[in-house]
Amino acid sequence: MAVTSLNRLGRLRSGVRYCVPSVALTGLVAALFANLLPPFDLLVFIRAGRAVLDGASPYAPVGSSTFLTGHAFVYPLFVAWIFAPVALLPLHVAEVLCEVASAAAVVGGCRLLGRREPLVPVLVLASATTIVGLQMGTINAFLMLGLGLAWRCRDRHPIIAGVLIGLIGAGKLFLLPLIVWPIVTKRYRSAVAASLTAGFLIGAGMIEGPVGPRGYVAMLGVLERNEVAHSWSLASLLSGLGVAVPLATRIAPLLVAAGLAVLWSRRHRFADKQVLGLLILASLLASPILWSSYLLLAEAALLLVGAGELTLAFAGLASWVLVTPDVASPVRIALGAALSGTLFVAMLIASGKERRNARWDVRRVLRSEATATVALMAAGGAVLGYVLLPPGLRSPLPALAAIAAVGLWTLRPSTRFAGRALRWAGRRPG
Repeated sequence: MAVTSLNRLGRLRSGVRYCVPSVALTGLVAALFANLLPPFDLLVFIRAGRAVLDGASPYAPVGSSTFLTGHAFVYPLFVAWIFAPVALLPLHVAEVLCEVASAAAVVGGCRLLGRREPLVPVLVLASATTIVGLQMGTINAFLMLGLGLAWRCRDRHPIIAGVLIGLIGAGKLFLLPLIVWPIVTKRYRSAVAASLTAGFLIGAGMIEGPVGPRGYVAMLGVLERNEVAHSWSLASLLSGLGVAVPLATRIAPLLVAAGLAVLWSRRHRFADKQVLGLLILASLLASPILWSSYLLLAEAALLLVGAGELTLAFAGLASWVLVTPDVASPVRIALGAALSGTLFVAMLIASGKERRNARWDVRRVLRSEATATVALMAAGGAVLGYVLLPPGLRSPLPALAAIAAVGLWTLRPSTRFAGRALRWAGRRPG
């Protein structure tokens, strides 16, 4: 009994040590960027929750100003029911509750994805893309938490893992390809559970919902035509190159599928975590609509495949080149970027000391963990996107370059292409 109590006390202390830095960082981020604008995504969910409680349709007409301005509810119907209890709360309470829950979901997701270093969730929370998601009240943090839970349950509780994957895919339709993960890894009970869960949630909403299957598919088609060109997706990049939007939204998934088909022949070289990480990134690339807050899922892929704190710190610093928090003043943006920069320098110094017995060696540090590869690709994408290219390509190219960099890191050292790229960057994988 005494040993059990001591073990519980030890786990409690470990949990507290893990959470305290994240709580402090969340407070700092909230002081800098909270309440600068309404959490538009959360307000959409709350309105949808109120609508289903009142027996009304949560979907706005596709020709309405609400839909055309991007403030309409477009998720499967079950998402509105999930937010129905939140809709019963006072608005201010709901906003604070969801913001705190989102930050906690990021911390919990980091832990469930196998990262026990206390600074890891701090590095993720300091990323500009994470902050934008918290500002807008998105569900991306909860998707990350769900991925972490599915990963943790994959072997001991395969049915639960499958249900979680199905729930994630049904909640964000572009993540439906994640159902392939349990199939490829021969977790067939999880695959069946994921397929049944996603099929039931999506199908029930279409059949019993107010718009019907044809109406819902048509609504998504109008949404794509309205938003693809303004998003950061591969389809948006193709659109900027002159491809018609309807054609671009069909070509992008085919290109991603072709890339996965090339990797399929080498599937036996990939670890389980690499398969899931690559499918997350492939889902982001194939999505017709990609916003900056979605890149939290790319960071989840980095966490999953064991990216070091230095790589995560660099990713957080690079995120401030890609995007800045909405309606923030130049001073607040500078402070946020300085925070990420300070964390990066701290990780750089710590990594240098650890690798050379407290001796400073910049070259060795930059060669570690594919940091040079990530830096070159992200910096090159940023320069091309913001300086050399026309407006139609400025937003998608840097984001896609960042996703490609994460994908290269995820591939190492399983493919010849990744090995050559890493050797070119200065390090032979081993």
